[in-house]
Parts: sequence; structure tokens; C-alpha cells
Amino acid sequence: MATAFHILSAGYDHQLMQTRSMLLRHAGFMVDEAHDLMGVLGCVKSDSFDALVICHTIPENEQRWIISLVRRVRGLLPIICIRATVYGSAQEGCSVSTNEPGEFLAAIGKAIQHPRELRSPC
Repeated sequence: MATAFHILSAGYDHQLMQTRSMLLRHAGFMVDEAHDLMGVLGCVKSDSFDALVICHTIPENEQRWIISLVRRVRGLLPIICIRATVYGSAQEGCSVSTNEPGEFLAAIGKAIQHPRELRSPC
């Protein structure tokens, strides 16, 4: 039986997050959203997802904090940072993508290459 990958999508713009989650679900992923730092922290500790997507709506200093925390708790977890523009900066410790759906899904596919068993949502 095939298993779906579980993605945690973190960002501050609820409408953008809903659109991104809809795209991910349509592509066959399970998705949870975190709209604040405490939500991200709780999910990171739960070990219930296969990759983390960090939206450009989270300020760079908070992105660095999230990446640092994730690397301490789950060192090998794939992290994809979405840039606001093609020329936007990327944080160390994450793969980068733009919001363009094809590029975004390709970045997710590249980051996650080995299936895992399903886990309960955080």
C-alpha cells in the first residue's frame, strides 16, 4: 500500500498557505499548516512529518531560528524555503524554491525521495 508524504507548511499569510496546501494535497501529500512559531515548534517536536516548507512571509530572523531548531531536533529533515522572488535570499540549511507551482513541487519531490509510513497529524 502506498503511503503519502506528510508536509508541514509554515507561514503567516493564511490565504497563501491555504492555496499552497491545496496544491500539495492535489499532488498527493498530506499537509498540516502552522501559522505561528509555537505551531512550528509543536510539530517539530512531534516527529509527525516528512518535510518542512517555510514561506517567505516569515521574517528571515525567524526563519533562521526555525531552521536552527529543526536541525537540533531533527537534523536530516528536509526543509524547503520559499523565496518571494527569483532573486530573494535563501537561508543556510534549506533547499530553495519560488512560489511557482511547478518549481515548488519539483523542490518538494527532490527533497523527499524515500517513502515513510503514515503518521498521525500534529
